[in-house]
Order: sequence, then C-alpha cells, then structure tokens
Amino acid sequence: MVVRIGQKNARPRRTFFREWREYRDLTQEQVAERMGTNKAMISKIERGQVMYSEGSLNAFADAVSAEPRDLISRPPPAKDTPPTLSELVEQAAPETRALIEHFLRTGTKG
Repeated sequence: MVVRIGQKNARPRRTFFREWREYRDLTQEQVAERMGTNKAMISKIERGQVMYSEGSLNAFADAVSAEPRDLISRPPPAKDTPPTLSELVEQAAPETRALIEHFLRTGTKG
C-alpha cells in the first residue's frame, strides 16, 4: 500500500527512541533535562503521539549518545553484544580514525 501525504489512516513508522534511551540507562526525566523539555514530551515522542522534527531528532540523539538515523532505523545492539568494527571506528578519536582510513586505502601505516 502506498502511503500518501495527509492520508488519515497511514500507520506511523516504527522508531526506536525508547529502546535507545533504555540502552543508555537513562530515564525520561534525564533525557528531557538534556533536551530542555519535559518528561511528558519525551513520552509522547517515544509513543509516536507527536511527530519529531529534525531538531528534536538531533536533540534526542545527542541526549542518548546515538546517531539520529539509529533512532528511526534500528534498535540498539544487545548489551552483551561486542561492538562491530564500524562502531569501533566511529568511536575512535579523529586521529586514530584517519590512520585506519589511510591503512584501508593504502594497506600501509600512516
């Protein structure tokens, strides 16, 4: 079924706001404080009762130390799952990331 703009019976897409907040062991109050809003608004965002804007998506992502795309595309990894190689590279300091990228391009140390 194609969903059209303004279609009243369109189901909202699945998001992962609550899962990422819980993964970081944060309460709704803590996230609200970090975002400069209130717990009720966090609850509404998590339940899909209000549409998130680009600004609120970015603010929520910052509050839970996640990428904005993760909040709307994938759940967090299981707590006992080791990080993936790409996650390790993303978490690396900029200098280390540059060395990794150089090695992957050239096969030599920087």
